Amino acid sequence: MPFGALKAGVEAVLTRMPQSVRGRRLAVLCYHSAHPSAEFPTRTAPEMLERQMRWLREHCRVVRFADVWDEARRPGSSQPTVAVTFDDGHADNHTTALPILLRYEIPATFFVATGLIDRDPEVIAARSWRGWRETDSTLTWEQVLDMRDHGMDIGSHGHTHTALARLPDAAAFSDLARSKQSLEERLGERVVAMAYPKGRPRRDVLPASVHVARGVGFEHGATVLLRGVKRSDEPMMIPRFPIAADGLDLFRAKVMGRLDLIGTLQERAPLSLLRTLGP
Repeated sequence: MPFGALKAGVEAVLTRMPQSVRGRRLAVLCYHSAHPSAEFPTRTAPEMLERQMRWLREHCRVVRFADVWDEARRPGSSQPTVAVTFDDGHADNHTTALPILLRYEIPATFFVATGLIDRDPEVIAARSWRGWRETDSTLTWEQVLDMRDHGMDIGSHGHTHTALARLPDAAAFSDLARSKQSLEERLGERVVAMAYPKGRPRRDVLPASVHVARGVGFEHGATVLLRGVKRSDEPMMIPRFPIAADGLDLFRAKVMGRLDLIGTLQERAPLSLLRTLGP
């Protein structure tokens, strides 16, 4: 059975199960594109994004990503606590997602790959995302600043969007440092949050990757892992649920903890098995 079909089947079963996490619940969501029609594999349709943000506003406490690690150490809330993030720097984050976020008063953190925003030819040439176009798919610096001015947070997603585990330490340091410096010069403020490109612990993010990111000066790091945030999590290894074409039932299941078993398997299964199953 193809991995995609197997994963969808497991998600369908877990979605229908009773809530698996009781007491304190803290989850971070990872979006990418909110384009109305582009074929990005990680796209969330605008109408679904709006339904999800409305549900969050009605049923959850929404906090900033910068506060997540501290939130994990505070007494539990009667409502799930959720933070919203976006990766890469798609132009539709400004044109489509921002108005929805403002409508529901949802603060979000946008982790941007500065090489794409700079229109770096080498970085652009390395991008192979289906549906991506050089001219109008990526945020401009003016849009980044406008999102910041509207109360959103901006973080680093590296300069070249290369998984740090694939780079020598010196190259990884250079990539992150270049991104951090560029963001701080443009924003006129410190940037201490980052999201690891690709973001899968043990595959794209290794202990050496975390050491490099700390050395550059980052204080909070976001991964991609299908489980909620635990009190024991490190500030540089905050798990996030990837959100793409999720229906509302699957979305709620991620927020409420019904899919955390998948994240546990991702953390504990032999790497050879994970590579066999797929991306």
